[in-house]
Amino acid sequence: MTGARALAAWTGPALAAAVVAGITAGTAVAPVLLLSAALAPLVALLQPARAPAAPHAVTLALTAVVAALLLWAHVALLADTATLLGAGRAQAVVLALALALLVGLVPGAGRWCAVVGGLGGVALLLVLVDAAATVGVAPWTAWREAAARPAVVFGARSPWVRDGERLVRGATLAFDEGHRVVAVTRGTLRVVEADGARRVVRDWRLAAGDAVSLRPADTLVAEAGSRLRFEPGKRVPGAAASGSAWADAATRAPLAQVVGLAVTLLLGAVALVPAGGRRAAAAPAIVLVFALGTAAWGVYAAVVAPESGLAGSPAEALLAPARSATPGGELSPGALTIVVVVGLLALFVAAAGALRDRVAETGGRRWPEAWMTAVIAAGLAGLVDVVDPWTPLAAGLGVAAAALAAPRLAGADGAWIGPWPAAAVGGLVGVAVFAAVAALGAGLPAPLAVLRDLPALAAAPAAWVIVKVLRREAGETR
Repeated sequence: MTGARALAAWTGPALAAAVVAGITAGTAVAPVLLLSAALAPLVALLQPARAPAAPHAVTLALTAVVAALLLWAHVALLADTATLLGAGRAQAVVLALALALLVGLVPGAGRWCAVVGGLGGVALLLVLVDAAATVGVAPWTAWREAAARPAVVFGARSPWVRDGERLVRGATLAFDEGHRVVAVTRGTLRVVEADGARRVVRDWRLAAGDAVSLRPADTLVAEAGSRLRFEPGKRVPGAAASGSAWADAATRAPLAQVVGLAVTLLLGAVALVPAGGRRAAAAPAIVLVFALGTAAWGVYAAVVAPESGLAGSPAEALLAPARSATPGGELSPGALTIVVVVGLLALFVAAAGALRDRVAETGGRRWPEAWMTAVIAAGLAGLVDVVDPWTPLAAGLGVAAAALAAPRLAGADGAWIGPWPAAAVGGLVGVAVFAAVAALGAGLPAPLAVLRDLPALAAAPAAWVIVKVLRREAGETR
């Protein structure tokens, strides 16, 4: 198995977008997300090769659930991209569904999907090179310049300033200074005015071109689909207060959240990335390019479009370098945007092919039905625009960690618990604990708050323990 094929399920568009958007916004977990995304698949490649397990309905269902969640994340990202570009969300979902179903029908899809993914990566690297030429400095210099900004403000060439931009999801924006916001399209904006200790709520029904003025400490609530225009030179609402605050993100992440995110990504990679062989020797280079490329992309996006993230989707940060390119360059912003879209579609095809392989390895002759069910479920979920791509991505990696990786690490392969394979029992316990923590997380005490967002931190140990305690070797009498 080549390195590209082994890593195709990992280097999907949703994970790349999450890393880029985290760096662009200066989120507290951005450094650990980048490091985990780079190191987790390399650790997974070192796991010992294992013989294919006998097909079982439970393990097939669990693998299909993981595939559906990860496909949902990728489809949601593609749909968000289409929305930001003015296309229909449904059309993007239908295109993604068609590509994923085609992957399941073509013999030997895994091999050519990896090639397609590699070509998509090359296309995205071309856009990154153009972004470097536009900014005119190396990524580390761009990082220093971004960190030296006294304030994070809208640039004169920002799409939010020129023509206005769409909100993919509803947003609540808090303003630190006076601002005049123009509604590019007709809609209703809610303004929560600060009047001393009181809060006054006003709903403004605006026609296209109407504006609303906000004072410092006011809050603007806009619904999904609203298209707004902001003033150049004003602070970006919700962004870091300054460049130094953006650069200090690594010092603000709680330890529990860092550990939970690292564990989720590491075990998720163990479940998705197969053991490496001699033909996977190029995998470290691929991961290095992925890590450095996403890091540089996030830094350049922070320089040219620090407002990326207002729309409520990581797709905005991915599109920012292309849309901010110099109009007189060799490739126009429109052409570069097309290259980005093609690259994301190629990464999606590669990820779909690798996930299809995981389902096929688990399900024996029954895998086509499971794959089709996963694809259709992901497509239907992708039509729901209120869920951002990170939510199903984190859920998919968490379920993979708890239901697939943890039982395997506990020695479930070839072991039984009563009449059931240990992998199936451990997987059911892992997914049950994961679902319970996710559903009841709001009631957890403060010290366990990290489990609300990263339930795998509780579900994976539960699955590991149940297999360790109850399993018996396959050679014993059943």
